[in-house]
Amino acid sequence: MSTRNPSPPPDYDENAKQLDMIGDTTYSRRWLFSLLIKFLEKVNSETSATWLSSEEDPSRKELETELEEQLCCLWDLTVNRDVLKFLDEFEIVSIFNNALGSVQNPRLLEIIVGILGNLAYDPLACRKMSESESFIVRVINLLYTRDTPALIETCRLIQTALASDEYRAPWLNEIRFQTEFLENMLFILKSSTNATLLIGTVRLIDVITREDDSLAEVWCGDRLLTAILIAQHQMKWLHGSEVEIIHRLLYTFSSNVNGVSALVHF
Repeated sequence: MSTRNPSPPPDYDENAKQLDMIGDTTYSRRWLFSLLIKFLEKVNSETSATWLSSEEDPSRKELETELEEQLCCLWDLTVNRDVLKFLDEFEIVSIFNNALGSVQNPRLLEIIVGILGNLAYDPLACRKMSESESFIVRVINLLYTRDTPALIETCRLIQTALASDEYRAPWLNEIRFQTEFLENMLFILKSSTNATLLIGTVRLIDVITREDDSLAEVWCGDRLLTAILIAQHQMKWLHGSEVEIIHRLLYTFSSNVNGVSALVHF
């Protein structure tokens, strides 16, 4: 009598591979788990190196090529909104939330915020983000960084969250409590030379003032209008959708007393 275990069915390996795939992509769950472990190791190495001087700090070195390429693959993967529902089991929002306060490498920060910006299109992921006060605070605080690519992705992430009727309230509440929020937006509009960041900032202000009348009353005045005109001059060439955004924001000015006064003044 043979004691050998029976061989698996001929199609066993193929079925196992199919079950390991993330949706209908060519990426496997095993690959993503491995990537997240590498990411956490990178974040931990940055955290443990914070006591070093800025000149010696290894976290300031370029992001390792292999890790950057794999994270960019994940970034590309999350562009496909049909795939987002398959990513919930990996707790990416929670992992990246914990990392936001530790990441010091600008490129790494840009990538993870970009991934979060894509994930925010998924209602379940957006709910997780919006239910975490610490996450919202950390993301909004990223607007005070001076790294342009990270700022672009941060504006996009916040704008995507604010586009959700169901989950925008916690974001608006935190923005109201951020006394320097408008000042920072004005600084970006008046000082940045990056057209993508400028229009992203205008988009963000447009969404906020359309969704919150109280903030529109306070923000829509001479200073914001001046900053918008400076940014528009810096952008030089505007496409149709970008012109529409600026016109829409100027229309918001016309809906309150301070805004009308600013428009008349100019």
